[in-house]
Amino acid sequence: MYTKDIDIEIEAQTESQVIENFRRSCLYDPFPFIPPALLNHTDIKKYIYSAGIIFPYNSKNLTGATYKIPLLGDIYYWETSLEKKRIKFDEQSIKNEETIKLKKNSITYIHISTTFRVPYYLVYRFNLTVSLAQKGLLLGTGPIVDPGFEGRIMIPIHNLTSNDYDLKAGSSLIRVEFTKLSPNKSFDIKEGITLETYKYKFPSSGTHWNEDKYFQDINGKNPIVSSIPGAIKNAEDIALIAKEKANNAEDSLKTIKRIAWISGLITVIGIASGIIYPTWTLINDTNIASTKLIENNERMLLKIENLEKELAKLKDDKK
Repeated sequence: MYTKDIDIEIEAQTESQVIENFRRSCLYDPFPFIPPALLNHTDIKKYIYSAGIIFPYNSKNLTGATYKIPLLGDIYYWETSLEKKRIKFDEQSIKNEETIKLKKNSITYIHISTTFRVPYYLVYRFNLTVSLAQKGLLLGTGPIVDPGFEGRIMIPIHNLTSNDYDLKAGSSLIRVEFTKLSPNKSFDIKEGITLETYKYKFPSSGTHWNEDKYFQDINGKNPIVSSIPGAIKNAEDIALIAKEKANNAEDSLKTIKRIAWISGLITVIGIASGIIYPTWTLINDTNIASTKLIENNERMLLKIENLEKELAKLKDDKK
């Protein structure tokens, strides 16, 4: 059944053929001998070929235990809080070497072009490639794609770093792993269970969602932007206000210092004045007192001189 050219056969399948394979195998496992486990590359290829679990298929994307999903499809982001942008990446975008910029502190939604079809005995889990995760980009912890899902998934990529990253069209975006569930008699074709009677059938309303359904479910079609830029802006505004207050406080401090300096100068002058004035008064008073003392001395000398004259006259009269 499987030749060395199996990859060529799978890649040549049309989507209608893939859908037919899935309808035939979605409930009944075509490989019951494969035990429940994380599937290896050989078993992944078997299910892709017979159960149409991935479309389109490219053999270059198959690894030892995962399948790489390329960055192709519709890309959405909000340039502002109101304006939603859309970019489409297809095969021509790869040839043109187009890129998408994941801006710092942003959220970008990628509606991948690859279609998943999940049989009821498998479950898919996906995560970012290691190279993108190492850049600091976030997807979440291993989202699961439930059994019965059909359609293109919408992937939110969070860039919470301070760097802008350019991603090339067609580059590896996520890796998908495929796990087979534990045995269930419902998956035995002998039981005759149909999708119409299967209790855990995936709701048809949840398959093949377009962009409108996804964004309606995510946030009622309201803008979806990261809160980090707003928080940074608020922090910057607060820092600016604090800086202005600090500058005002510094100016006030300088004014207070000037007032204090002037007050100190006035005080010094006042003190100096208080010392000089009394000193001058004391000197002036001393000068006045000295002058009076001299005048008194002169008067006393004059009196003594007069007394001496009178005494001499008395002596002459006795003779």
